[in-house]
Amino acid sequence: MPNANTLPHIPPAARPIILAAIVLLLLACVTVAAGRAYAQTGAPSEDVGLSATRSADGTSATLTWTPPTQPSYQWIFVADKVSPDAPNTGQSIDSSTFRYAAQLLSGSAGTLLVENLDPAKEYVYGHTSLQISDGKFVWTPWAIYWPPIKPAPAPPAMQMPTMTMLDDGVYHYFGFFTSSLVVVGDDGVLVTDPSNNGRGQSLKAEIAKITSAPVTTIVLSHEHYDHVGGTGVFPDAEVICHINCQANFDLDTLGDVPEVDRTFSDRLDLTVGGKTVQLRYLGPGDGDATTIVYMPAEQIIATADMYEPRSLTEKNWVHDKHFTGTRHILNTISKWDIKHAINAHSTGTDPVDLMENVAYYNDLYDAVKPVVDAAIAQAGGAFGAYGLYNTLPQTLELPKYQSWANYDTAFPSHVERMLLAIYHGD
Repeated sequence: MPNANTLPHIPPAARPIILAAIVLLLLACVTVAAGRAYAQTGAPSEDVGLSATRSADGTSATLTWTPPTQPSYQWIFVADKVSPDAPNTGQSIDSSTFRYAAQLLSGSAGTLLVENLDPAKEYVYGHTSLQISDGKFVWTPWAIYWPPIKPAPAPPAMQMPTMTMLDDGVYHYFGFFTSSLVVVGDDGVLVTDPSNNGRGQSLKAEIAKITSAPVTTIVLSHEHYDHVGGTGVFPDAEVICHINCQANFDLDTLGDVPEVDRTFSDRLDLTVGGKTVQLRYLGPGDGDATTIVYMPAEQIIATADMYEPRSLTEKNWVHDKHFTGTRHILNTISKWDIKHAINAHSTGTDPVDLMENVAYYNDLYDAVKPVVDAAIAQAGGAFGAYGLYNTLPQTLELPKYQSWANYDTAFPSHVERMLLAIYHGD
């Protein structure tokens, strides 16, 4: 039996070339699952315990493995993907970028630090092993992994509050990562969502820079507590919220919700400085009291927590989001005349961001609905879709949106919520 630390019958100078060629041949045969951690093993099955963790800045990764105990040659390899748009197969691997293709890792656990990675690139992490049996080389179980492991998006930098004029007397205030519509009249000012006392004080200070008129009207975009606080900063203002707010406020145990002075059901038109401000209710969206604020003459719309520019709402914040309702609302308002579209957590007001999210919700619906229909038809009732809850969020992909922030972590929960909305009504 040859020594485990030697390669019999192969000249030392030729070994790296031959080994790299064998690894390349293996990779050419591999199909890799798109967008998810995935391992494929040959027969007989062998779990090599390979995992890869990318650094926060994306410039390095630590690979950890637990190779089998029997003597064998173990290699960990890393390669770039040809391009982000290339199909996720062995053929999409850039073989010119192979790294660590001949690491001898036999018989012990260990780690490998891979440095100088490009944060903008995706990488393939793989493992293969070579055993010597009866004087011959025998390739035994191999595995290839396609996380892809991307650095988490950096949190938005803390910005100084801004007050941006959108039209004569109409402003977009952005502070503490939250937006408010501000409409200035001769005798009073309308604002949306003060959010909390600290932000309310900042909003008040910025308004004082453009008018001496007091805030007389506060419109709450919906019932969630991170938007409805801070009304006490404006003690003389009338607080308006959709009628569905109150049932939620009655359950408050923190004592933070405001007293509501006026409610509405479907629509309420207000006049501020000669400008018409419409409050529209189109059904549940993010919560049960989703209010759309629209100024038809100025073609300005303000929504909260309905969408984010090229970013999926984090999974922690979608549990109370009605996905078919959100789709209905976005499709409806996208047909209105809009020059500026304020959303809750972005400094931008470009309607393109709204339209891209209309496409996203429609694509998500169109991907989930046929699967639900097929499951219901097969089972003879809506309960037949129940089993999809444990499988579809883990298997469905929309590659078109993989570049959006939070796609890797949030997309399964979006599938989950759309699925429940379609077959369960929630």
